[in-house]
Parts: sequence; structure tokens; C-alpha cells
Amino acid sequence: MNRNTLIGWTGFALLAIALVIMLSSVLILPILNPEFVNPEAGLLASGVCALIAAVLGFLVFRTAQGKIAAIGGLLLVLLVALVTPMSESWAREQSPPQATPGSEDTDPVQVQECLDQGGKWEVLGFSGPGCNLPTEDGGKTCSGWSDCESLCLADDDTLYNEDATGFLQPDHEIIEQRNAENDQLSGVCSAWQSNFGCNVVLENGKYVVICID
Repeated sequence: MNRNTLIGWTGFALLAIALVIMLSSVLILPILNPEFVNPEAGLLASGVCALIAAVLGFLVFRTAQGKIAAIGGLLLVLLVALVTPMSESWAREQSPPQATPGSEDTDPVQVQECLDQGGKWEVLGFSGPGCNLPTEDGGKTCSGWSDCESLCLADDDTLYNEDATGFLQPDHEIIEQRNAENDQLSGVCSAWQSNFGCNVVLENGKYVVICID
């Protein structure tokens, strides 16, 4: 066997290997193992083998094996380039969603019990979803935490400004102005037992910002 023939058969063998790898990654493995959702590695290996086969084929293009390796290798490289984006899309669809804190399935019985008590089932900070029950003194005038079942919230909506994300956040400059201008500040007891996020509360005759995560 002369040198050109050896190179041609090597390219032909690489082409066959590339074809087997591609078919295994795209068709065979997903059927045998439905949890196989990462065909990109196999497609990359197939593309590399096909490219080497094409290069070897063009080196000895005059031989029959060279022609097959060169043309088949190029076609397979193009096919891999077309299949890879589709396989990535399929892999994303097959991948299970990533669990996030508080994303576990909620017991509908617990939710209903919460609603029956007048509560709200919502995300309670970092602890995840839970039942936020109403207080018995919500809306009552207060001067500090000791007057309320929950928080004594500032009775002044102008103390908040909307941030870039659309959420209301305490305006520290306005809060300082109110504290300096008025010694008769008012508050109301929160209507809910849990008050997550940043709130302006009344304590010791002054407005104070507290943030609960």
C-alpha cells in the first residue's frame, strides 16, 4: 500500500468515525437514554473528525478514497454546523428547570387554610412562600412598635419614591426633612403580620427605615 492510498484510507476511516459519532449523539443516545441532553460534545468531535478527513482527502484527491473523504468530510462539516443549533435548542427544552429558593410545590391544603383565615399566600423573603396573616389592629394609630401587633408604619406616602425597577423605596432625604420639621409624626399599625422589604416605621417620635429580608 503506497503513501497516498494510506492517507486516503485514513481520511475515509475518519469520515466513517465522524458519521458514527454524529448519529450516536443526535439519534441513538437520546433514544436509548432520554435523559441524555448534551449532544454538543459529540457533534463537536464529529465535526473535528470530518474536517480532518476532508483535509486528508484533498491531499490525495486523485484516489477514490481521497475523493470520498474530501467531499464527504466537507458535507458532514456543513451538516454538523446546521444540526448543532437545533440540538442546543432541543437540549434547552429537555433540561429540567433549575430549582430556585421557594419554588417547591406548594400544598394546596395549606394555601386554602391560609386564605380561609383571611391571609395571603406569598413569598416571605428568603424563607420562600408562606402564609401572611392579617393583624387584628391594622390601621390603628400608633407611635411605636409597642402599640402594634406588627409594625408601626409611617402614615405618609410621600416618604417613598419609585426606583428604576418600579418598586417603592424609602426616600432618606425626605425622611430626614420630616423628622426635622415635625415633632408630631403619625403612624398606623400594619395590616399584615409580615412586612418584607424596606419600610418606614415610627419609633420614638421619629421615622426610621428598616429592611426585612
